[in-house]
Parts: sequence; C-alpha cells; structure tokens
Amino acid sequence: MEKYIFSSVPMEYVLENPELYIIPELLGLCQILWNNGIDTVQCSNYEERETTYWIEIDERTLSDENRKYVYKMLDNKHPNFGEDIRFHHPVITVDRTKEGLLLLEQLVKSFSYQDTTRYITEEDLIERYKRHGGKIEILPDGSIRSVFNPERENATIEDALKEVDTSLYVEEEGRLYADQRALDVHINYLNKLNKGRQQFVKTLKLINKQKNTNN
Repeated sequence: MEKYIFSSVPMEYVLENPELYIIPELLGLCQILWNNGIDTVQCSNYEERETTYWIEIDERTLSDENRKYVYKMLDNKHPNFGEDIRFHHPVITVDRTKEGLLLLEQLVKSFSYQDTTRYITEEDLIERYKRHGGKIEILPDGSIRSVFNPERENATIEDALKEVDTSLYVEEEGRLYADQRALDVHINYLNKLNKGRQQFVKTLKLINKQKNTNN
C-alpha cells in the first residue's frame, strides 16, 4: 500500500510505526488522543479527493464523560463534529488550511484524559464462561441468549481464567483487559494520576511552609 493509505489495521501496528500511517499534519494531534486513552479509527491523507482535514475517533474507547461530550456536540449540531454512518464513530472535520489545523488541535484537546473502558470484570467473565456451551433461548422481548451450561454452573474465576490470556488479568482490580493496548492505557492512566497526587502533596507542603514562614 502507498504510504498513509491503508485499509483497516490493528491499533498496535499504527503505534509501532505511526509515521507510516498518519500524515505529518495530523500525527501530533492523533498522538494527543492516544496519550489521553482515546484510539483513532482513521484520518485524512493526501489523496486527491481529500478536501478537508479529519480524524475519526474510536467510539468504543471513549469514557462516559467523553461520550457525553461528543453527543452534546452532535446534538448541538456543532459544524466540526459528525458521525460515521456505519459504526457511529465521531468524526472531527475542519478546513484544509493552517487555521483549520489550529481549530482541530483545539477540538482534540477539548477531550478529557481518561482511563480505558475496554475490560471485563470478574463477575462478567465468570458469567460468560458459564454460558459457553449452554443452550440457546429466546426471551419474551425476542432477544436471544445462551443459558448457563450445567457443566459449568458452579464455575469459579480460576476456571474462567484457564481460557483467557492471564497476562491481561489484574487480580487486585478484578479486571481482564481486552488486549495489551487497553492494559497499557490503564497503566499510563494510573501513572498520571499518581504524578498528579505527588504534585498536589508537594504543592500543599510548599503552601504550608510559606504559611509557617509568614507566621
């Protein structure tokens, strides 16, 4: 494939070699989103049909706060916010100018820093494990689901973990992360929170020191 023009590829591939996939004008802006725990789906490139700069965000990776922010923009018919028709991913679009890039930067930075949403709890993991191999039933509302497999009715978390990648399981949190990308986002989020707390404590000590000096 030509540089910057690809069909869908895993996010991990893009992160390993972003300069191959993202045009220079948008690379820094995509990295802001990635560093904030938000994944992108695709963005504009140098094809002749491209007349704007745009970035499509992976809606599945948005926190509740950022999802509400996007819906607010869409409900208010913000001129630079749109939605992918097939998958309902948010798309931010601006004029293909320097001014447009500055506006796109402002809009990208308007998203809140977030933790990953791509994990399953122990409770849900056990339930999924118990339903595997169970009979299918049709509920009164017409939806279809599997019932508990009798052979797994008394299954524990230890049983469920035998069928998953345990390197993505954090016992202290009771979470199984979707993939290494999700776990990395979570770790970075915790590290940033910790740095924020350390800075707060440091600032508080300086304030108290200054008060004692003035007294």
